[in-house]
Amino acid sequence: MQLFHVHTSAMHCRDRPLLSEGGIVIAGASFNPYYTAIRASATRPALGITPTVIARSYRVMLREVVFEQVRSVSFPKSPSRTTCLWVSRSIEDARYWLERIPHSGEKRIYELKLEDGVIHEAHEGHLSEESENIQELEGRAFQYWSGARAATGGRELLCGGKLTVLKRHV
Repeated sequence: MQLFHVHTSAMHCRDRPLLSEGGIVIAGASFNPYYTAIRASATRPALGITPTVIARSYRVMLREVVFEQVRSVSFPKSPSRTTCLWVSRSIEDARYWLERIPHSGEKRIYELKLEDGVIHEAHEGHLSEESENIQELEGRAFQYWSGARAATGGRELLCGGKLTVLKRHV
């Protein structure tokens, strides 16, 4: 299966090697850059870290913990948001995400071939950053993992498994 991935050289990805043609990617073997950044989120005041930033960090951390709990119990075969590789089915969809990713640093689109693994289709509209209690988050997580469409937001594909890098597009 041909897939596309947006790779960024943002600060939270600095420890990740650049992808190269013919290279192998194992999605699911370790925490991805997104979750690695969440694990190191600002949780106490410091220079340049406001209470608003701290509150957002806690909301996102809680959301991700609840989503992972729901996945592991009710959808264990789906790739985890903590270790997955986000992919697209087309170059056009990858370009959509290329524009949406808020990171600084160079962004590249790579074409990949899924050799062995699993894809989960979800809708980002279920990923609220609003203050919600655990019960509300569990409801959103169940909708997300069941693949239900959301009223807003785009489709996102989570991939776990072995992929081969075919070529760089951008």
